[in-house]
Amino acid sequence: MQVDFKQRCLLSRKIKNCQRIIHFFDYFGLMYCNFNVQTKTNEIGIVCIFIMIAIALMLTLVHILGKYFGAVLKIMSVKLHMNEYVAGATLLSFANAIPDLVVNLMPVREEAPLFTIAISNALAVILLSGGIVCFLRPFKINGHCAMRDLLFLMLACEIMAFIVISGKRTTQIEAILLVLLYIFYFVIIIVDLKLARLTIKSLKKQINELHKNTSTPYRTRLLHEKELLLNKLEKDNILLIQSDSVSVGLYNMQRRASSDFKQKGERRAMNSTEGRMKPLMHMLKIKALRNILHNPSNPRNLFLCSEFWQTLLPIDMQDWKLAGCCKRLYLMVTSPIVLLCTIFIPIIDYQQPKHGWSKLLNCLQIIITPILLIALTEELFTLDIKDWHVTLGFRHATWSMFLTVPLAIIVLFQTRTDRPPRYHLLFLSLTAMTAMLIIITCAIELEVLCCIIGLVLNLTENFVASCVRSLAAAVADLIMNVEVAMQGYERMAFAAVLAGPLFSITVCIGIPCYFNKFAQLRGSSYWIYGRHATNSHIFFALMIFTTMVWTLTFNFSARRSAGIFSFIMFILFLLYAALAEWNCVHDLSYDRFFEPQ
Repeated sequence: MQVDFKQRCLLSRKIKNCQRIIHFFDYFGLMYCNFNVQTKTNEIGIVCIFIMIAIALMLTLVHILGKYFGAVLKIMSVKLHMNEYVAGATLLSFANAIPDLVVNLMPVREEAPLFTIAISNALAVILLSGGIVCFLRPFKINGHCAMRDLLFLMLACEIMAFIVISGKRTTQIEAILLVLLYIFYFVIIIVDLKLARLTIKSLKKQINELHKNTSTPYRTRLLHEKELLLNKLEKDNILLIQSDSVSVGLYNMQRRASSDFKQKGERRAMNSTEGRMKPLMHMLKIKALRNILHNPSNPRNLFLCSEFWQTLLPIDMQDWKLAGCCKRLYLMVTSPIVLLCTIFIPIIDYQQPKHGWSKLLNCLQIIITPILLIALTEELFTLDIKDWHVTLGFRHATWSMFLTVPLAIIVLFQTRTDRPPRYHLLFLSLTAMTAMLIIITCAIELEVLCCIIGLVLNLTENFVASCVRSLAAAVADLIMNVEVAMQGYERMAFAAVLAGPLFSITVCIGIPCYFNKFAQLRGSSYWIYGRHATNSHIFFALMIFTTMVWTLTFNFSARRSAGIFSFIMFILFLLYAALAEWNCVHDLSYDRFFEPQ
């Protein structure tokens, strides 16, 4: 970037270091060779195009996370018998952080300030994503779990800072210790869930014994206390698939039923029965949506083609009729993304009629989705650049048709259009793998674009890492957590807000440092820590402390004011980082001095 425009094309082709910031597209080659940029004005114009590509990638993330991956995570949580908090702290946080792990293993981050990126990303996720969840859906926080996660976050941050700063480099043993810290955290939350369920069983047994005893004031008071505790624990014990239409009817039915009871004891009995009946009612709702259009007298292929074309429509006509001008513009802009995702990614959603089953489309996806999976996976490892882009090779991928074509024919002749088959759940693995692979691809491409944009705008790598990269990486987490919260899973989203950064600080730094030979060289701590790391570190500690303060002050109630406070704190972090970058203020780190050799 410091040489004349005429020489940049040759440099981008010849210098090996430029290969570090190439993924599916060679942006430097595209800019200086194919577009032949010769002036700063043209360069800024091309950067604007790159920003539009980045926005398109973010919209792709929005659609895939909202429509496909969220439904997959909810179904997996139900099948694994997780409660809402454990599902958020494990599955959702893992899904949010796995793109960061893959990006950290790519050449673009071989000598990147990983500590700065991880801590800044944690700041962005907790303050922005957590703030938006609190602002949009105020709820009651699980106090014990929130405090535990905040303390684990602080512990992980301090251990990582000690490893990086004290030894001047990271060793493989230290990288393993970081990963073991997350495994220890994972074991704790699983043991906590098991202990809670053992407590529920013990309370039910005690309540049954109390019901057999003679009625006395002491027995009534004790029974009331135990039933309140049981209802509180059962509320957090399982995860239920939310359905707005059914929930409203169920709420009205419960309200009418409760108005018929005058005695407090009878009301408590009703609440206890309701808590025990919730799992059964939940399974009945899921089964009802699965069979909602089924009729044994219907032909097996009723509306086969019309259903196929209706499923492929990228714009829901009902949404179009109800939408305003801005929403319609958004629907038109995202329609190509929606169409491509509909073609290649099967959908399984317990909140949709027939759980999203479309017979002809799903049979086609049995053939074409594995081809896309194999081709993308192959290119992730080979990255065969031709001219300015990667050409997908289907030579190996097409061999999958020997297995998938007969399978698709069997499914086509064996299934019905009005009800999904019993093995419809097997499509879940195909959906999860395809969605995750596309999310990882978009995350890597966003990372490369952030590097290119930062270089062209003459920003330092550490500023890009602490601000631009952290914001870009937090977009996917923010989208996913907000989507989950708006569907009624606020506690799951908040659990992921705290557990996701813990995974990023431990596993997403530990594994790359174990395999990255540059991180094990003496002096590597300088670039792993980064120039703006102290700023991020201090703001991270302030964020942990202030989050503890407002959760305790509000008695673990997430309020809109807490969300506004989080936004203000993140704006202050960005403002201070920008002022330090422009040398208006001194950053919070010490000036580095190197002793002459």
